[in-house]
Amino acid sequence: MKCVIPEISYHNRDPVLSLDFQLTRKPGEPVRLATAGSDTHVVIFSVSTDKEGKVELDCLSDLTRHSKAVNIVRWSPDGSLLASGDDESVIILWQLKQNTSDAPSLFDEDSAENKENWVVYKMIRSHLDDVYDLSWSPCSQFLLSGSVDNTAIITNVHKNQKVGHFSDSHGFVQGVAWNPKHNVLTTISSDRKCRFYNTLTKKLIGKTYKAFLNLEMDKVVRKKKTKEKSDKDASNPSGENGVSEVNHGAEVKEDTDKDQSAAAADASEATKEGDKDEDKGDAKNEKTDKNVRLFHDDTFKGFFRRLQWSLDGELLVVPSGVLETDTDAKLTHCTYVFTRIDLNKPAVCLPSRDKYTIAVRFCPVTFKLRPIKKKGVSSKTEGLEPWEMYQCLFALPYRFVYAVATQNAVMIYDTQQASPIARVSNIHYTGLTDLSWSPDGLVLIVSSSDGFCSIITFSEGELGEVYVPETPLDTPIETPAGTPDRKKKEEEGETAEQGFNEHGVKSPAQIHIKSNKEGGKSNPKRLKFITLSSPKADKRRPPANLETEDVAMDGMEEGMEGVEAIENDNGDLNLELEDTQQTKSEAPKQEKKRVPLISIPTGPNAVPNKPEGDAGGEERKGKRVELITLSSPKPKLKH
Repeated sequence: MKCVIPEISYHNRDPVLSLDFQLTRKPGEPVRLATAGSDTHVVIFSVSTDKEGKVELDCLSDLTRHSKAVNIVRWSPDGSLLASGDDESVIILWQLKQNTSDAPSLFDEDSAENKENWVVYKMIRSHLDDVYDLSWSPCSQFLLSGSVDNTAIITNVHKNQKVGHFSDSHGFVQGVAWNPKHNVLTTISSDRKCRFYNTLTKKLIGKTYKAFLNLEMDKVVRKKKTKEKSDKDASNPSGENGVSEVNHGAEVKEDTDKDQSAAAADASEATKEGDKDEDKGDAKNEKTDKNVRLFHDDTFKGFFRRLQWSLDGELLVVPSGVLETDTDAKLTHCTYVFTRIDLNKPAVCLPSRDKYTIAVRFCPVTFKLRPIKKKGVSSKTEGLEPWEMYQCLFALPYRFVYAVATQNAVMIYDTQQASPIARVSNIHYTGLTDLSWSPDGLVLIVSSSDGFCSIITFSEGELGEVYVPETPLDTPIETPAGTPDRKKKEEEGETAEQGFNEHGVKSPAQIHIKSNKEGGKSNPKRLKFITLSSPKADKRRPPANLETEDVAMDGMEEGMEGVEAIENDNGDLNLELEDTQQTKSEAPKQEKKRVPLISIPTGPNAVPNKPEGDAGGEERKGKRVELITLSSPKPKLKH
């Protein structure tokens, strides 16, 4: 691990308030780093590392649309947008524009000096006061912002529309975080409360500001004092109050070395028993947990409380922690680690001595667990999970590395132990403001209010071995429905195990033919469309039974008139359509026949015309005209 502070004037020697690496980029693009300062500028650098591990920065673009100090910059997860918030309650979204021509823009004064052309995509004006922190949703569609106006707002960046407004805080919202895997977002404000919201319902699901913690610091101090006393007594066995008092009532033989060694052994045993009694008494007194306030109040000297969720969304690390009780006047600064299962009480407390913490950032690379065997575990480790074999703080099969920025130092932790694995201090004259990891996890850059940034580099494998998730090979992967592979398998007959044959029919009596929209195909062997013809006379039923059968069929199968299944000589089922015209064998139903139109003359000697189709000119009987009332039309009266 190396730490270098290059003499680069990032923002005209004004305080650097925030920085962030672009974790996702297109092939061939450089690794970009965005910085924000109190000089109202947002500067984008390209970061490159040589073989020796030396980091070089090259300015790509200087963005000058803000009119006040820029407090925060954050890249979107997909790397396409850059969000920056300032003291004028304005959030600007920047987008890279590909230059189609080499001509400079008329409206950009510094376009000739910029190597990349970043333009304003959207300007969000949802807040009423300074914007302190930003956090993107995993889909890069929404942006969560915290402001001095005591609110946190969710904005749809593409529509520039506010979709969520949280005004429960009674103080400045100085930190916001969006869970990358679950529907939870977190805010922390100067009213000493950390709140949790549901991203779907936009409702408060919990808040924490006090907790009952078991503080064993006084107990550890007492143990150290008693151990020192026991060591002194053991080293002075012949003292006035040493052996004689401890060995009261025992037989003493003078001028022998054995008696002196035995007396020293008895003294050490007695002091151990005394320590156990004191420890028992202390344990009885310390059984009652103390009610502790978890976070700093509005007298917190730092401007930011930048918290963050882990990559898997299971752990939340919150800075600006404090151990404050009603009985103890002295404060202890710390950083809290919460689990998603229990958000009301911290799982781990990381003390930072007399310096408050400001920001937390997780390394984007996941590492394997260090093979430190847990005490009490036998050599047979078959069937045990990785966190059961090795020493771990959390039940995770991998290890996260995260950095915590204090007032003047950077401490690097992992999720496998509570003590820091590295510490870098006294690197800047003034307080730290923000920190960010490179995409490969080998570079950590820390910003400071003195106008400079520290670059901490790690060698390959120094932080650990990269974790690669193991995919189980025994479990078959089901092909999604509707894909070409799934259709091919269905055509090959893989659905036979469900009781269907290759055509999707269970039995010959149940015919189900899929349409072309359903993915089926017409099969001429199973269904033949033939020319419409009337069935043979010998296969017809008697006329008397035909009427009753027609009524039954009309009641059971509507819309199937004239269709019946007939078995041919080959044994296949064919569909034939029955002719709807009446045959000679059927009895004519006169009431259903249409009455021909007959023109009736109005004259007294007129003879009615014979209808067409009467053989031999026979006159029709009166039965055919009984349903028609013969009357002449009445003439209309003229007024």
